[in-house]
Amino acid sequence: MIEYNSEDVLSPKIGLRARVDEEGRILIPAEAMTRLGLRPGTEVMLEDAPDGLTLRARHNLRINDARMNPSEGRCPFIETGAVAVSWDGAVSPCLGLMHSHVSYLYDNPRAVSRYVIGNINETTLSEIWNDADHHAFRKRVHDFDFSPCTWCGGCDMAEANQEDCFGNTFTTCGGCLWAWGVIQCP
Repeated sequence: MIEYNSEDVLSPKIGLRARVDEEGRILIPAEAMTRLGLRPGTEVMLEDAPDGLTLRARHNLRINDARMNPSEGRCPFIETGAVAVSWDGAVSPCLGLMHSHVSYLYDNPRAVSRYVIGNINETTLSEIWNDADHHAFRKRVHDFDFSPCTWCGGCDMAEANQEDCFGNTFTTCGGCLWAWGVIQCP
């Protein structure tokens, strides 16, 4: 695990440098972004400091550094062949989709809508598992061609799991905290 501490972002004590382009944008080298766990869309604040400016990010976050690459999202539930069954018998493909809720990352809310693939009170688990729609969903999630909403957060599509900027429609998994390793089950 690495711990990213907003106190250390581009401060003189760690010696990272950025430059300002012709349009006034601050360009941070990729190696500095990786080292500090910054992702496109991270909100930062510039502060006056005795020796120049200090750039501070809005968040502190512990992440498994093996999962920091936004191109490596994957679903631990699909990978292990799991489903989640709620108290009423509703079957969902994972814990995150078992109920509607709001999750937060970097103080940004994301509305997650429940996704039910069947009900064991009406259909056998085997029939639910072998259903063509559930099979197609598992394949789509296994291929994981979703936008990296967890890391980007740069548009309003990141606010829910309804659609993403890659053209995917409900349910989209690019903002799933399990898929990016932010949440891990024991």
